[in-house]
Amino acid sequence: VCLTVSDGNNTSDPFCLEIEVEDDNKADFTYEDLGDRQIQFTDASTNAPSFWIWDFGDGNANGDQNPVHTYALAGNYSVSLTVTDTNNCSTSVIKNVEVYVPPVAFFSATNVCEGNTTSFIDLSIANPLPIVSWTWDFGDGNTSASQFPNYIYASPGAYYVSLTVVN
Repeated sequence: VCLTVSDGNNTSDPFCLEIEVEDDNKADFTYEDLGDRQIQFTDASTNAPSFWIWDFGDGNANGDQNPVHTYALAGNYSVSLTVTDTNNCSTSVIKNVEVYVPPVAFFSATNVCEGNTTSFIDLSIANPLPIVSWTWDFGDGNTSASQFPNYIYASPGAYYVSLTVVN
């Protein structure tokens, strides 16, 4: 790069300086939902940045390279990552991150009598994705994958029944 200065007498004096243009960073990241509104962010930027600024889109920020962030609420968040290298070159990327709340398993049962058919009623809350699988454990070694199973207990007793749901 050269700068030439001229005066009114057609006299000029050039000044030249060699500059080096560095490879540009390219900010990028991936993320993984760890469950219960907790997200693992992983830096995937190019050219080895040395400084990171994460804006999680919920009013919180972080300077770690690969932070884990817990959101207070489920929802869509615009997450930005700005990276800077040792030459003070910066670049940013913004991605939408959808945070889910796990489903809540809940049920009731009717007609719980020895030898009679007991109906189990799924009352689970999806939060907001639909539930795609149900796993019932009737407490006597038997299971079901039905959303609304019917079951007959062979003998009287106390049984610990559990329901696991997945969305």
